[in-house]
Amino acid sequence: MLFYKRQIRCCFIVFLNVFGIISLLTIDINSLYAQQGKREYPELLVTPSATSRLEREALEEEASARYNFFAIQASSLLLFTAGVLAINDERLPSQGDQDIPMAKWAGTIAISSAAGIFALTTSMSYLYRPYQTGWSKVEKLPTETKRENISRERTAEETLRNAFYLSKKLKWIAVIINASMSAFIVNSSEDNLTRVVGAAAGVGSILPMIFTSNLEQTYEQHQMYKNRIYGPVARGEFLRGLRYEKLYPGVSLTWRF
Repeated sequence: MLFYKRQIRCCFIVFLNVFGIISLLTIDINSLYAQQGKREYPELLVTPSATSRLEREALEEEASARYNFFAIQASSLLLFTAGVLAINDERLPSQGDQDIPMAKWAGTIAISSAAGIFALTTSMSYLYRPYQTGWSKVEKLPTETKRENISRERTAEETLRNAFYLSKKLKWIAVIINASMSAFIVNSSEDNLTRVVGAAAGVGSILPMIFTSNLEQTYEQHQMYKNRIYGPVARGEFLRGLRYEKLYPGVSLTWRF
């Protein structure tokens, strides 16, 4: 009985030690963050800054813009090929006779969808220049006071963020359309080659998810560096007890800059 009481007492002491340390560290972290927040803003501390990143991307945009949507275009070409094979499939679907085979309907819709996505992304590759347009506005903003610098950085961030969300929306639209139309071709066609190419187009529909555009990568990298400015780090270590000269397992929090 005495053994169990000692174990319960030890566990209680460990709990108090860990809870006390976490509470003290949390208070110190919050006070430090509040004091630092009065002097600086994350927009001004991140390196490279949003304006520097925007300026660099604007200078390189002509060379990189044409490859922003290559994964979507490759996926659309696979779907277009499957649609051409399906539209030339003369076999009727197995569920009954029809005037127009279901495979031809699937092929026609697939060709239209793939051609539309390919034409849209190709035109955007040669005409859409968000970084150059954004930088032409940002570089004209004043930088004399801290308020003006913050406004300038946030305007640059808005440009990066808008390009990111547009690319992301376009990516998911292409993935959903290409995947659904590929499944439609595979289910409606009875030709083996058409089914194989349709299945390949279905697999290829996830290419935009694997090979993300430079528009997405740029903003994600900026957010990653920005989040690293302030970040609590927790790690396990042995802590010395308050009343006994013994080491107990615990959790330690440190504040990283």
